[in-house]
This record gives sequence, structure tokens and C-alpha cells, in this order.
Amino acid sequence: MYSLVMVGDEEVVLDNMAGSFDWEKMGFHLAAAFTDAASALDSLEWNAADLLITDIRMPAMSGLDFAQAVLEKNPETLVVFLTAYKDFEYAHRGIDIGVFSYLLKPVTYHDIQELCEKAKNTLDSRMPTAVKNTAAYFSGKRPTGDALMESAKAYVEKHYMESLTLSEIASHVYLSEYYFCRYFKKNMGINFVDYLNKVRIEHAQTLLRETNLKTSEICARVGYISLKYFHRKFKALTGITPKEYRGVILSSRIL
Repeated sequence: MYSLVMVGDEEVVLDNMAGSFDWEKMGFHLAAAFTDAASALDSLEWNAADLLITDIRMPAMSGLDFAQAVLEKNPETLVVFLTAYKDFEYAHRGIDIGVFSYLLKPVTYHDIQELCEKAKNTLDSRMPTAVKNTAAYFSGKRPTGDALMESAKAYVEKHYMESLTLSEIASHVYLSEYYFCRYFKKNMGINFVDYLNKVRIEHAQTLLRETNLKTSEICARVGYISLKYFHRKFKALTGITPKEYRGVILSSRIL
């Protein structure tokens, strides 16, 4: 049975969603429900969900920012937006960052049944891929040791500006996601998601130094959809904002 997590700022809505549908009959166990995105992110960091249903509009963090943060850490999670009709266009933008689907309020039993069937088929289809990649790893078809790491790093360097996923790069080096994560962390001393962010921010720094592109343009060029999320990652890795970084560079040139 696959795990399900729900997130939304309206407790009544969450309670109705949790109690109105027979999730286990549809193949999902409701593992947790959260009324704020921050708590959900903390939990999902260590307990990845197979299916995540989240409200698209929350007070502290937008649905897009939340979805991108989740998918950066757990790219295999199927993220579904719960949205009102007026948010439909906004929800559709989530598809660009890898959001699986959306549910239009008010949600019906048929909507949930259809979603669960689609999600379960997608999750089921991943099993043969994981087995195939792991088998390839042990059969000698994959690069090994330093060559494997160099292949992974080269792939990141070539595709960092795209919506690169853990599944994609693991397949590239013929490993299951589980083995790739462990192997990468052991050999690089950093997990893959943090490494990808590091590469993207380093390229952003280059663009801030060497071009006059707007921060929003640089954000898109290095693989981020959400400008707010880009700002947060940039400051976490450099200690300053992109604007401050460019200001420091310009000041040093004047001196």
C-alpha cells in the first residue's frame, strides 16, 4: 500500500478529505495531515510520501514554492494541487515543475477514485524500472567508482538548467534511486539534491557577475521555477541575496 500525505491551512477541509473517502480501498494509507507547509516539509524530509495532496494557496508558502521544495528533496513524490476554479491557471503552472495532477474543488468521490487509480498505476510502473536499474548495476553494465561519479556530475553540468530529477540521473548511471543516493553521498560527502543546488547557485553567481540579466531571468536559466525559492537557496548557500551579491561585485570593480 502506498503512503498519502495531505497539506492545507483549513483543518475542516483536511478532516473532510481524510474522513470522506476510503483511501485504503483505493490503495493508499493516510500517513499524515498538516495544516502548515513548514511542518509538512520537516516531516517529508525524513518520511517521503508516495502521494501528496496539497492546497495550492497557503498563508506562509505558496503551493508552487511548497511543491518545488518537496520535489527538490523527493522527486518521486506525486504532488497533487487542491484548487478552486479561480486558481486553475495557477495550478496548471505547477505541471512545469513536475506536479503530477490537480483536484478541482469541490472534490467528488469519482475525482478521488480517478486520481488514486492514475497515481497507483504510475507508482506501480516504477517498480520494474527500479529492479532493472539495480540489476544493471550488479551485472556490470554501469560505470563504476570514479567513472560513475564523473558520469553523474557531467550529467548534472549538462542538464542543471532543466527540471532534473533524481530518477532521471539514477537511470543515467544504471542505479536505483536508493543505491544512487547512498553511493553519491558516500563518495561526494553531500546528498544529490544539495549538490544540484550548489551547482545551480554557482552558475547563478557567474551570471550575476558576468551579465546584466535580471534576477528572475537568472533564476529560470539555472533551473528554478520559483523566484522565491531561488532567493532562499541562494542566501542559504552564500549568506547574501542575489541583489546583494551583485552589489558586492560591482563595488569591488569600482574600487
